[in-house]
Amino acid sequence: MSGGRFEVASEEKEVGKALESRRWDLIVYNPLLASHQPAEVMRLRSIGLSRDTPTVVVSDSLEAESVIQLMRLGACDFVSKNELSSLGPVAAREIKEARARTEK
Repeated sequence: MSGGRFEVASEEKEVGKALESRRWDLIVYNPLLASHQPAEVMRLRSIGLSRDTPTVVVSDSLEAESVIQLMRLGACDFVSKNELSSLGPVAAREIKEARARTEK
């Protein structure tokens, strides 16, 4: 999975615009880069083209309750910043599973 396109967005308007602009293969969400509440990105994701996009949360500062809330709201997985080497395999798995769901 090389040569992919990515976009960094931290403000709510930027996130909304990015999520509405095209269909993304994956959303990687780091709450420290965002200026809004963690649940808000999941709400934004549910709008328009991105509603079925797998979302992986990356953080080392989230409380367990926040991670559980994000998973309940639709995040697919959580990767600790201490384990970033697992982000690639997690991303590949989530993209593969999302594509399999849309092919059915």
